[in-house]
Amino acid sequence: MRCRRMGAHCTKLEAPPPPNAKSADPMGAYNPQAYAVMHEGVEIVQADLKSAEGQATLQALLAQTDVLITSFRPAASARLGVDWASLQPHHPRLSLVEIVGASGERADEPGHDLTYMAEAGLVTGLDLPPTLFADMAGSVMASEAVLQALLRRAASGRGVRI
Repeated sequence: MRCRRMGAHCTKLEAPPPPNAKSADPMGAYNPQAYAVMHEGVEIVQADLKSAEGQATLQALLAQTDVLITSFRPAASARLGVDWASLQPHHPRLSLVEIVGASGERADEPGHDLTYMAEAGLVTGLDLPPTLFADMAGSVMASEAVLQALLRRAASGRGVRI
């Protein structure tokens, strides 16, 4: 949403939805209004990256993409072919912005904003926080990383990984 508001053409690749659902994105099911706002003006393409057809769709999209934003854990990125080592040889001008919850040894642990806040002692009792700070800060950091990637590619002619 932030990149689109800055003028980018944005495409979101989603897994095919389960039966009787419009989207595989959980937000599309539990808060359709928020999903619609967040995806306004964003082209949605559905593809199963675990299939050859889905990988072909991905590669066709990447051929015309400046920056790919992912939020997979590193092991999943490698399995799906969207890790830096898989992408760079075929798409040298493509930049990759990876959103990961933890770094280092913990990078493959599943986690979400609420679990990170609880781990930091910011969730007390049974009351949920009024907002999910990491998600909000992460969106700012990710959109800034997109701008950094584009500036660095403009200088070098090659994509970067952030």
